[in-house]
Amino acid sequence: MKRKTSVVAVANTKGGVGKSTLSGNLAWGMAQAGCRTLLVDSDAQASVTKWFDLAEEVIFDRCQLTTARVLQTEVGRLRRQADYDVIIIDCPPLQSDVTAAAVSASALSLIPVLPSPLDVLAYADLIPLLRQAQALNPKLKLRFVVNQLDGRAALGQEVLESLADAEIGDVSSVRLHYLQDYRKVIAEGTSVVTRRCKAAKEIEDLALETIKTLGLRINKSASVREAALG
Repeated sequence: MKRKTSVVAVANTKGGVGKSTLSGNLAWGMAQAGCRTLLVDSDAQASVTKWFDLAEEVIFDRCQLTTARVLQTEVGRLRRQADYDVIIIDCPPLQSDVTAAAVSASALSLIPVLPSPLDVLAYADLIPLLRQAQALNPKLKLRFVVNQLDGRAALGQEVLESLADAEIGDVSSVRLHYLQDYRKVIAEGTSVVTRRCKAAKEIEDLALETIKTLGLRINKSASVREAALG
């Protein structure tokens, strides 16, 4: 029996917010948790493709789809024909037809945001795109993920309140911190979930939260980190 395939778009019109880092680690985390996973690089810069080209082995499938027309066609075909639990799309920065196509085709869109009020204000360009996507796909769930958080808890709380005021999606209970492990693994072509570190726990929690949101069924006998580290 063919699996039900869910699509997750990692999107933001602003560059430098950690879309590719989030996409790549989440793909590895969900695959390690037992989900058959495809990571789609839709950014012409191909950052996430270059990252995993360095790997000796990657535990999920990958492809590049960098135009809106091809993305719509291929994602639709893969959902119908391929045996994936989840397709994760790493979207390009800036407001584009590629991002709009990815978000509109998704069950869930994760939106990484930096913990700065100025950055939150910059997301004004993204809100109309998200509302348009929800109009086309009423089942679309939107979730902000606070990324690169440091020790300034008060600043993080201010950002959370700003996101809640947008009234367009919820905020992930998982906070991704500014940790060197996220940078080190890119040079190795691997993911933080292969390490024993705080970043691994963050991605494990985000993967499990995403799995629950999508209603995916996995083997719950082992955690993401237990599976990754043996």
